[in-house]
Amino acid sequence: MMKDHAENPLTAYTQPGTYHRYLDELQAVFTQLKPMLTRDARVVVEVSNLRGTGITTLAWDVGRAISRVLRFEGEVVIGWRGEDEGEGTYGHGYDHSYCLVFTNSE
Repeated sequence: MMKDHAENPLTAYTQPGTYHRYLDELQAVFTQLKPMLTRDARVVVEVSNLRGTGITTLAWDVGRAISRVLRFEGEVVIGWRGEDEGEGTYGHGYDHSYCLVFTNSE
């Protein structure tokens, strides 16, 4: 979800929403998931920042929201290459995404 979008992606864009509410709802998903995880279980979330009319720091904001529930361990940057060597094809304005790694530990 970009900061200026008015529909909630968690409802297949069928209901209104705000960026901050979206992040809160993602945090709630991981709050519900946490009791189902074994201690020290790892969770990896793939996400990217978005470029459109401006920049939405979605990867960093999602990381911050989930880290309120699970411990952030680090990130792995994944580069996406087009057929023409170097042309990004990820589709969100960047040629890379982040795999954010979290653990279920106290």
